[in-house]
Amino acid sequence: MSVAPLLPTITDENRPFWDAARAGRFRMQRCSHCATLRPSPSDICPHCLSEEFAWVDLSGRGAVSSWCVYHRAFHPAFKERVPYTILQVDLDEGVRFVAPLAGGGVRPLKLGMRVRVVFEEAAEDVVLPVFALEEDVV
Repeated sequence: MSVAPLLPTITDENRPFWDAARAGRFRMQRCSHCATLRPSPSDICPHCLSEEFAWVDLSGRGAVSSWCVYHRAFHPAFKERVPYTILQVDLDEGVRFVAPLAGGGVRPLKLGMRVRVVFEEAAEDVVLPVFALEEDVV
């Protein structure tokens, strides 16, 4: 039995993020009042409550600050992927982002390892940001 992959729900609010990913760019909302970056799109800044923001491109580079290796599929869509690694990355722009390790699987990791975002096609119209170790990116 084939299980469809879990895909993000694309809404008007988060569409600029997903459109940018399809174009190979990593974007987030930045508050126009206090410059706080928002890893999750929102109508209001969680820091200053401003409703003004702009979508900005980020470098997609950062350092591993934590990770988790999954050896058990908690949803049937992940059964063929185990084991896989999820990274918490402190981006150079000062915000954290959580995403899978590129290519799946398990790699030896250390705190502070440098990573950068790359993009993996999940469906015809959905591209996901994932992180690759900088040493693996040419």
